[in-house]
Amino acid sequence: ASSADGTRLVATVTNGLIYTSINSGSSWTSRDIARVWTSVASSADGSNLVATVQSGQIFTSTNAGVNWNARGSAKAWNAVASSADGAVLLASTSGAEVYLSTDSGATWSPTALPAAAWTSVAVCGDGSRLAALYSLGSVYLSTDSGATWFATPGITGSSIGWTDVTISSDGGLVAATAMASPIYVSTQSTMTTPGTAGYLTGARLSAIELEYIGNGQFMPVNRLGSIRAH
Repeated sequence: ASSADGTRLVATVTNGLIYTSINSGSSWTSRDIARVWTSVASSADGSNLVATVQSGQIFTSTNAGVNWNARGSAKAWNAVASSADGAVLLASTSGAEVYLSTDSGATWSPTALPAAAWTSVAVCGDGSRLAALYSLGSVYLSTDSGATWFATPGITGSSIGWTDVTISSDGGLVAATAMASPIYVSTQSTMTTPGTAGYLTGARLSAIELEYIGNGQFMPVNRLGSIRAH
């Protein structure tokens, strides 16, 4: 995992240590002790880190990896993602639930997502947009900080074999990889929060054409520029 400017890096070794770098990888310092590390994520400034351990706990650091604190309970953790400030964290388990923390990992709560063979999670910069996927299922997205989730239309219920997912800092783009398949990209611009709380934003000179399809819902027909759904 990397800080936003690429100078602070953190890497894990399965059945080994955690390593950090403050000079873009020119040199590395070993941290903590040998564990079955499975994933690591970093805040934008590289100071707040989070790492998962297979059949162990989640570990967080607030000083760029110098010290680590055990969090949560022992589970089959396999992936973790962080918001830019390190406050919103999303972690998945293999064959069980996806968990969310909004206090930098101090406490964790299961999301509304079903138990499945989850393989990857992602969090946008401000923590409002989340993504999660499981191997032979769907790519799930949330636009309200994990309160509700929906499956990405068009590629659900398939045996694609999803392996990894990432989301842009502004939450406008989601990309996912799968075994022996192309890379899939979603603009996330087709669904707002249900009801009057949902809205659209866009850069200057952006435009969108909507078609009313009934039941209080509109469908995008054409668009120009960058449009983001909220």
